[in-house]
Amino acid sequence: MDYTPDVEMNMWCSWCLKQGDVTLLKENIFSRDIYRCNHCANELRHCATCDVGMARNTVEGADKLCAQCCMTIDHWGDQVDLAEQGWCSWCFKNTSHSLVRSGIISRDTRQCSECHRRTRKCRMCGDGPGETCGMARGEDHLCYVCNSRIKSWDDEEKKNLRHTSRKGWCSWCIEYTVHTLDEGSIITRNKYTCRECGGGTAPCILCDCAMTRSDQAWTSASCECCEASETVINAFKRKGKKEEATTTTETDSDKGESASLIHSQGMTSDEKAEEKTKRWLDLQERKHKAYPEEATPESIRALLLESSGEKDLAKEAGLIRPFQLLVSMSPKLRMQVASMLGWCLVTSEAYGSPHQEAWEILIHHSKGIAARSETLSEKFDAFDDDTPYSEIMRRVIEEVFHMCTCPRLSPQEGNHVSSSPSDPQMSALEDELIRNIGFIQRRNMTEEQRAQQDVDMASADSQRLLQIVKHANITSIEAQRVAVDVIKDVLKMDKLQMTVIGMEIFSALIPGMGMVLGPTVAGLSALIPPVAIIGALGAVAHGAVRALGPTYQRLCAPLVVITAQKLVLASQDIEFEEYLVC
Repeated sequence: MDYTPDVEMNMWCSWCLKQGDVTLLKENIFSRDIYRCNHCANELRHCATCDVGMARNTVEGADKLCAQCCMTIDHWGDQVDLAEQGWCSWCFKNTSHSLVRSGIISRDTRQCSECHRRTRKCRMCGDGPGETCGMARGEDHLCYVCNSRIKSWDDEEKKNLRHTSRKGWCSWCIEYTVHTLDEGSIITRNKYTCRECGGGTAPCILCDCAMTRSDQAWTSASCECCEASETVINAFKRKGKKEEATTTTETDSDKGESASLIHSQGMTSDEKAEEKTKRWLDLQERKHKAYPEEATPESIRALLLESSGEKDLAKEAGLIRPFQLLVSMSPKLRMQVASMLGWCLVTSEAYGSPHQEAWEILIHHSKGIAARSETLSEKFDAFDDDTPYSEIMRRVIEEVFHMCTCPRLSPQEGNHVSSSPSDPQMSALEDELIRNIGFIQRRNMTEEQRAQQDVDMASADSQRLLQIVKHANITSIEAQRVAVDVIKDVLKMDKLQMTVIGMEIFSALIPGMGMVLGPTVAGLSALIPPVAIIGALGAVAHGAVRALGPTYQRLCAPLVVITAQKLVLASQDIEFEEYLVC
């Protein structure tokens, strides 16, 4: 039986400042319940002091008071523009910054309308007019002009980003690209974002020409090439002498690479840099040689019909649907899905075979979709059945978006639903996932942008694409809006890029704070014993559960991309459901 959410009537929303209905998303025992405004799709919680207003709720936390009780507005019904005009230190544009969280003691948290990143008023120039007002990044105190990173907002220097970016080889996409500064640090390394693939990066500690992988929860010490060098060299040190390496069962290429890495120990710094660049170019050549031709509808159909051992295993595990969708993707998009999950496909043994790549993305021992969706008990239960794809989607929707209207199924039922063409239960899950992304998309729009989207949906071109979307069993209005935008982007571009939804929207969904929270509170407990020890133990336990248990937030973006691939195939006149029984 499907779940019907509760609705409260005539509540005032602190986001859109309108009175209307709010839908219950999640009931909590020790904290306030979470609701969603039916007008602006933003999340809300009950105000702590009144019964008519709803306070804002975000991934960073929730306001205690509604807009009227915290005196953001004088009275309900007053249509006040809460946005502030100013120069954004992220995108370097003079934009509007909407209010996200009200700060009683600290500064208000805002969001740039152009790049959708969190901003706050600069402590030096933030009270000036919109032409000169600067907005600092996140927790920064000063904007980029006041902290002397750039000379002025109109200076050409900001366009070159010489102070806010660096060039280097990316360990995610294996390309020599520009990396934009995201977070500066005096103690640790700065964090960047690769402009090519959108992956988080940081400078390698062993070389100056490359960037290592970085995430909100962790940062690798060395880049892809340096990591391989250190592994080989440490292996030789453990054996005690270099000659023993030639007695192992290495291939000729492995022997040549090992000898090259050991030989590089006696090189000068310039020679080492040249050798490192050569290894990066070799990796890049391997990446491009694996897929020399662009995929066509005919080649995609051939891949979907192709038989393999990985395909048989996917059928047995109830993962044939995501397997076929991953197989039909472009190599670049498959690489991005693996990057979202935490590793690089180019350096994997599976790279070059779409079937092997798709299977590795699904069952990678610690970072794959199946592994990340397992609960703590499932990880240690050797006799537990494989989790079917329908259950993985249901768990992600329920955890990330607080509510899933589709019921839980048994493993046998879930396997059948995941493998059956055009199954209504599976279509409902895909529709609900895309619908929730539609809510995120709408809440990041202004009233004018929402009105323009409604106008665009009524155009003849959108109505034609809407028929394709409906044929793909996408039924809700919110999901149809997103689906039409996806197909429009596909038709405009030669390759599907992550501009469909925007990497910025998902960056806030990735938790990664469990392991950080535990050690931090544990350190504080030593200063304030014994009361803080209780909180420290809870935080450490929370960190351990987040590390060992499922990471559903991390799965959200890959599952959206996989589900959107069904729409990509529909735009190319490929009936995906027909290939589930091949």
